[in-house]
Amino acid sequence: MDGVGQQPTNGADRGECIVTGASEGIGAAFARAVARRGRSLLLVARRGALLDALAAEIRAAHGVPVRTLAADLGVADGIDALVDAALADGRRPSMLINNAGFGLYGDVAACDERRLVEMLRLNVEAVVVLSRRLAPAMSGVPGAAILNVASTAAFQACPGFGTYAATKAFVLAFTEAMHIELEGKIRVTAVCPGYTESGFHAVAGLDLKTMKLPIMTAEDVAEQALRASDAGTCVHVSGLGNKVLVAASGIVPRALSRRVAGKIFRRNSFER
Repeated sequence: MDGVGQQPTNGADRGECIVTGASEGIGAAFARAVARRGRSLLLVARRGALLDALAAEIRAAHGVPVRTLAADLGVADGIDALVDAALADGRRPSMLINNAGFGLYGDVAACDERRLVEMLRLNVEAVVVLSRRLAPAMSGVPGAAILNVASTAAFQACPGFGTYAATKAFVLAFTEAMHIELEGKIRVTAVCPGYTESGFHAVAGLDLKTMKLPIMTAEDVAEQALRASDAGTCVHVSGLGNKVLVAASGIVPRALSRRVAGKIFRRNSFER
């Protein structure tokens, strides 16, 4: 595990925004969008070289302080390293964007058990532990906010994508609870993207080209999410098309919804 990339120290280093899973996709889009707002950053992901390249790009484009930490948040040591870096030298983060996560397509009984457990640890455990450990330091910081990346998959059962959808359902319910628990102290928002142009689906095993559903850019997802956080929104579904689909899922009987979802995900998975 690499240490935190060193940057010249100045006042802007305090109250920085932490972005997990920042090396590409929605995480990198969040980093760029936050930097455009003039805020300093702590970028976290496993791939240090990609983080360093992104940090250099952001510094050159926006002139904001950017620190990097190469860490695996799916293990306890990685979470500990991030918390230590975030709170070092009396720092009090102003924003935590819990974006790190991955998906795994395929029926539960056919999926690799090790990968399923890794997904649970990253998608669920890391979100809970980081929120719990950093919230006390963030409380009272002007504009403090936690933004958790859930998914439109959180609103229904998804056979063929079941464990991932369940992790995001957890993130959604967890965020809604924290939104009330931290009211008046920290704004807490869940953003629920649908299909987004990023490397996520290739890693998970879904052929995005075959999907007949709304597809957004990572940049649009990040910008909408930050505006929702600024407004103190509890749950934000990205994009009008996705809002319609989520609303429909609440009307359609669950027995029908899960069968339709199963046909979609199983039909569009890459061959294994």
